[in-house]
Parts: sequence; C-alpha cells; structure tokens
Amino acid sequence: MKAALHVSPNSFQDWDVCSSHIQYVQYEPTMFTYYNALMNYNLKILVYSGDADSCVPYIGTERCVRALNLPVKSAWQPWFVTDDLGYTQNSGYLVKYDKVCGSNGG
Repeated sequence: MKAALHVSPNSFQDWDVCSSHIQYVQYEPTMFTYYNALMNYNLKILVYSGDADSCVPYIGTERCVRALNLPVKSAWQPWFVTDDLGYTQNSGYLVKYDKVCGSNGG
C-alpha cells in the first residue's frame, strides 16, 4: 500500500490496534476547508476513511466530500484487490468525483 501511494517504507511506525504510537488530537471539526483549498491546485485527491475508525467515522467524511458539490464521475461501487495468490476480495467501496473549476461547493 505504501508503494502504491509513493510513501517511503520507513516513513511510519508499524501500526497495530490500540497503538501508543498514534496520538489523536482534533484540530479541526471538518476537513472541508482543506479539501476545497487543495482543489484549486488541480490535484488528484484520495480521501480514505475506514468503516471502523472511531476518530473519523466514514459518515462524516462522506458528508464533507458531498458538501464540495462535485459532479460524480463514477457512482458508489465496490473496490476489489487481488493478492499475490490470485484471491480477489472486496476491500471497500468508492465514489469518483470530477473537479469542475469554480464549482467547489460552499
């Protein structure tokens, strides 16, 4: 996963459940302002939210992204990953949005 995101393999500590390496502090009530600002740079943005994340529940992420009022490029659909042994499994769900200059919601 790190390689796919072009992240150095040594960038982060290994994560495990209830890890003491991760200290969560809420700085902002929403990421909307950041997502909206990043869109001005014509970047492709991946917004990931796990369904069992107690700090950032997926429903809040979903509402925040919808508030950007972007046109849907690909509707909600399953996302599949095939492992090294050739087994394919559902790894989540995704929606792809299209960025239209000047329409970043509000």
